[in-house]
Amino acid sequence: EAQLELGCDYRDWARIRGAWAGDDPDQPAQDELYRRGQEAFSAAVTAAGEEAGFAHILMNARINWAWLEYSMGNGEAAEELLKTATQDDTAQSYLISGGAGIPKQDKGEMPPLFWMHLGKAELLRGRMAMEVFKDAAKRAAKAEADEALHDAAEHFTLALAYDHQFAEMFRDLRRGQEAIYNDLKGLNKGEFDVFMAGAENAAEEYLLEEPTHLQKFVRGEFGVGVSDVDDSEELDL
Repeated sequence: EAQLELGCDYRDWARIRGAWAGDDPDQPAQDELYRRGQEAFSAAVTAAGEEAGFAHILMNARINWAWLEYSMGNGEAAEELLKTATQDDTAQSYLISGGAGIPKQDKGEMPPLFWMHLGKAELLRGRMAMEVFKDAAKRAAKAEADEALHDAAEHFTLALAYDHQFAEMFRDLRRGQEAIYNDLKGLNKGEFDVFMAGAENAAEEYLLEEPTHLQKFVRGEFGVGVSDVDDSEELDL
């Protein structure tokens, strides 16, 4: 766990390195912090994998490592880590699957930390999908942009569904909601409608009760008058 925490510290330090340290020669370069973070997460993965009963730490280390890779612009490595994080048999039993819904749990036997970790993984996938959307929108590639918005809606739907299996409110859930809000606040009405259609499709595919936690959050933050926004106008918040 110490290596996991160290990796998270280096991840956050690397992410903000340029913003506050500038060219200070007494501060490590961003690449060096990135390397240290990778080493710490690798050590955490190795240690957790060697001991029985540490599957939740193994998953957490890989997912946080994925966030490091994402923050450094390495989306392919991030996605590969996310895939690997869910391969453990114990983790598989927590996955929300299409046509199956949320797995039933015996509260006396199933550690809840897996829900939180999976929520963080889906939040990252949603954020990566929003990056694809932004790139496609700049190129006026509407079909690609719409598909990315649908993907983002699906991942954000799952992220909040997992998180609420862990607790109704906690630090990472609040951070996730803030990230989702920031990703959506610049959408125009047409883009917002595409996103919400994707959220509805996700609820149907994964047999989630509607309104889902994402739908409730979005409606609470953006209101029910979104349809009145002009197609070319950003939401005024």
